[in-house]
Amino acid sequence: MKTRKPSLLLETGYIFLFFLFYMSDIKKEIVLFLCSCKKIISLNFRSISKSMVDEGVTRVIKSDHLCGRDGLSDIHYHLKKNPDHLIIAGCSNKSLFDEILSYSRFPKENVSLVDIAVLSDWVHKDRDEATEKAKRLIFQEMMNVENKRDFEPSGDMKEIGVSLGMGPLDDLVIFGRLESCPGYRFDSCSICADNCPQGAISGMLSINSDLCNGCGICISVCPLDILSSKNQENLESKMKSMLTSFVGKKLLPPKHMMETPIMLFVCDNLAKRTLSWVGSKRLSYPADILPIPVSCLSHVNLNDILMSFVLGSQGVILFACDPCKKDSTKYIKDLERTFHSLFQKTSLEGRLSVFRSNGRDLDQFHEYVVDFFEKINSMDPLNIPKVEEFSGNKRKDLILMLKSVLKDEDLGDLLPFGFIQIDEGTCDLCGDCTRACLTNALKIMDEKLVFDHGFCIGCGACVKKCPNSSIELEKAIKVSRLFMTDILK
Repeated sequence: MKTRKPSLLLETGYIFLFFLFYMSDIKKEIVLFLCSCKKIISLNFRSISKSMVDEGVTRVIKSDHLCGRDGLSDIHYHLKKNPDHLIIAGCSNKSLFDEILSYSRFPKENVSLVDIAVLSDWVHKDRDEATEKAKRLIFQEMMNVENKRDFEPSGDMKEIGVSLGMGPLDDLVIFGRLESCPGYRFDSCSICADNCPQGAISGMLSINSDLCNGCGICISVCPLDILSSKNQENLESKMKSMLTSFVGKKLLPPKHMMETPIMLFVCDNLAKRTLSWVGSKRLSYPADILPIPVSCLSHVNLNDILMSFVLGSQGVILFACDPCKKDSTKYIKDLERTFHSLFQKTSLEGRLSVFRSNGRDLDQFHEYVVDFFEKINSMDPLNIPKVEEFSGNKRKDLILMLKSVLKDEDLGDLLPFGFIQIDEGTCDLCGDCTRACLTNALKIMDEKLVFDHGFCIGCGACVKKCPNSSIELEKAIKVSRLFMTDILK
């Protein structure tokens, strides 16, 4: 019996699949430049270099004066090899580096500047601690590069709004899974509209592009992760990279460093300017303060704050701008108020703080951050169960983190949760409520109506669609029921 030879088309398909598998496993080529700025940065560059190579950097080039002729020639030489990304760690002479990038025609978005002078060396007295901090700052950029993916909206997503900012990086295109939105389908949820500072969102998830300022608050507050944009930031990766320890295994002695890590979410405007000024003035603060840069604090939500604690942070500072160019002041106040109300009388009480900077109040911020560290350091260490991997589902991760922190008690309508009860005398199991429930909180299984409190956002679509008015909705969180299903009828 003859064996049939695979067709040319089939062989080509196998080769193509192998190519895709091979390409997906290839790490990006990252070139790291380390500059001592004429030896005024006194970090342990040998230790940094070895650690970053171990973590995946392709090449490390050390220089004493990267802004000088020889240093700029080195940059130009390596740019001609067309690496995937270039990280420059030293000072942040942005204008000079922009000039050579334009000359070399290298994409600016593929270059990261890490100011290890003002963020580590000049603000931490202990050289080993400053070196450890510098490693984390560089590693954070490495993880940003490795996790960077071109945003491709899935098939069920539609473009629903465009905001044109001051430049290309401020432009925001919002996509939404409209068929999964209770507001769009049944006009029963208005969380995004209620939180929009510009009043740009109206019923049925309609966004007025003339009013939208691109703040992204609608994306942050949506409990079902229905809205997305290419501007979303991977804060989980940034936090994990800052909590990665190189002590004792990468040429640093096993000293007790950063036992009280505090996440500092820094807005990339006035707050960032203040933090840089603190470093330039060499005002010392603990190395445990770990900066997480964000384009605006409107991109930070309750999930991100809780995740920082679950990952090991002992405190969180929201370092905001005053005024905020994205008009997120009310959103941050509401976020702070919600956190304090949820976690009073728990181990998280007092561990979140907000500082609003005008870009010139460096002395006030310096005093504030030192005092906050001393306060957190005096508390008992947190003992929150660690989560090895988050699911990526916003709602599921929120439930998991809430359950690990909150006690089994009933809370008010601080978050979008709902609890329903059924009038068994009038309910005939017609199924209209389950068809209206887009979160799968209500299901009919084995001729029984089953309710999952964790997935109910309290939108009320089921109440609207019930022909017998058999459903009573209470907007509240019942912590003891978050991981349980109830048979209602």
